[in-house]
Amino acid sequence: MADYEDLEIDLGKDAIFDIYLTDGNGAPQVMTGITPEMKMALNYTDSDKIDWTSSIKGNDSDGIINVQLSNTVSATVDYRRKYVYDVSLTYVDSDLVTRKEKVLEGLIRVNPSIT
Repeated sequence: MADYEDLEIDLGKDAIFDIYLTDGNGAPQVMTGITPEMKMALNYTDSDKIDWTSSIKGNDSDGIINVQLSNTVSATVDYRRKYVYDVSLTYVDSDLVTRKEKVLEGLIRVNPSIT
């Protein structure tokens, strides 16, 4: 089951977050062979999803994912609405089966901005 956390971003500004993942023992999650992905949308069934740039930050053994939404993309969202988001990891398991695991989800509040 994914962890839950609400986020806030500012309309028309860059949004950058680091997500720290741990394994079952509380140690940083080893990210070797893992591809992170984050998307947001008005609701879970919405076909118009917004992709965030997602990458492993630092060494594979640090357990950190960096996600970013550019100011040009954040300028296009509706600040009067809340968005849902989730972060997934795609990897190949020991049986050589491709797996996709949701690790984080929540709501994104968009704050209006004048500048």
